[in-house]
Amino acid sequence: MNDWRITCAIASVCTLSATIVAGVQSLLAKPDLLTQASECVGKLRALRADTLSPTCDWENVRKKYQQVLIDYSGVDL
Repeated sequence: MNDWRITCAIASVCTLSATIVAGVQSLLAKPDLLTQASECVGKLRALRADTLSPTCDWENVRKKYQQVLIDYSGVDL
């Protein structure tokens, strides 16, 4: 009669363990992505500042923007 309680307890421990491992793994994997996203934002802000100049070289800005898109293709913009 107590077999189902033991089975449920084991299943609960396995589920909890899997959840903890998945959480720790996601914490370890995201700092690199966060660093890339921060760098990307910094470059985009610099480009925005370049466009505020009355003598803005739009062709240069376009090339830099395309390079940002290439360099940070793993970051969702």
